Amino acid sequence: PFISAMIIIEALFTGAYAVNLHDVTQGGPPIVTEEGILFRYEDHQNPPRYVMVSGDFNSWEIPLLMKKNQHNIYVYMYSATDAHSVVLRKGRYRYRYLVDGIWQPDPRNDNTVYDSYGTALSFFENRPAAAPRIPPNAN
Repeated sequence: PFISAMIIIEALFTGAYAVNLHDVTQGGPPIVTEEGILFRYEDHQNPPRYVMVSGDFNSWEIPLLMKKNQHNIYVYMYSATDAHSVVLRKGRYRYRYLVDGIWQPDPRNDNTVYDSYGTALSFFENRPAAAPRIPPNAN
């Protein structure tokens, strides 16, 4: 199980495979993939009835409803192909979760900033992918 979890996590980070939201087995900070931004939320001690996400990436518009998969992880893939989505430029994006009607920062993301009202917001960085390394004798 540990090895398969590591393969899934590596695939998410490298963008080597399409992300299947049903296969996400743990919550954590958002992951930038080739498909978009993968949001993952879990709370096994106090299972929520619903979880939504909103932030700079969607101009703090209507919060987006996350779906609970078979592992009890709430997931949402924010992609440029969604009608409400825009292509994200590189930079820092703040966000929060709406859990059973209560706004909160991401409990699994240590990256926190405070807005002008003193509200804690989580953030993630959208960085350009590193260029592939080409061995010197690849020709």
